[in-house]
Amino acid sequence: ANMTSVLSNLDVVSVRFRHEMDTLSRWLNFRSVPAQLKDRINMHFTYLSRKQHGVLDHIIFDDLPPQLSRDLCELNMDLLTKVPFLSRHYRSDTFLSHVVSAFGRRVYPPGSCIQYQHERNRELIIVKSGKADIFIGGIKDSVGSLLPGDFIGDYQLLFGTSNQVSVSSPEFLEA
Repeated sequence: ANMTSVLSNLDVVSVRFRHEMDTLSRWLNFRSVPAQLKDRINMHFTYLSRKQHGVLDHIIFDDLPPQLSRDLCELNMDLLTKVPFLSRHYRSDTFLSHVVSAFGRRVYPPGSCIQYQHERNRELIIVKSGKADIFIGGIKDSVGSLLPGDFIGDYQLLFGTSNQVSVSSPEFLEA
């Protein structure tokens, strides 16, 4: 009986996803979105559906009581405290809890530019899964990679300086 229930629920999620994708497809056609952009948008939502099993994070977080939401956010504490100025050696647990609760999750599809060289932004990006390539102007090949647990933007966040490198995702990247 449990296996039948699981399969039935998977089918419901699959049907809902197909319905949402059909709605999205009609909207993209109505707006005359170019085929290549449509493909990238479809790829993004297909990835999210597979990764999150049909339930988007923000829907879960919005329905949780505040304390449960904070407890769930705390699961990312290890990623946060790898950043030197956010280590437990320098920051209180209360401060770190507020910071990790303010985290936003982003998914970058393949080919996305995460940050541009010389652009000013005050954003810390911590890779949760996937890989990002690092580029420096004038050099065609990447000069390095960011892997899960790596971060970029700490200096820019603190001091407001411009980015010294460009970063792009050759595959899906969650940050």
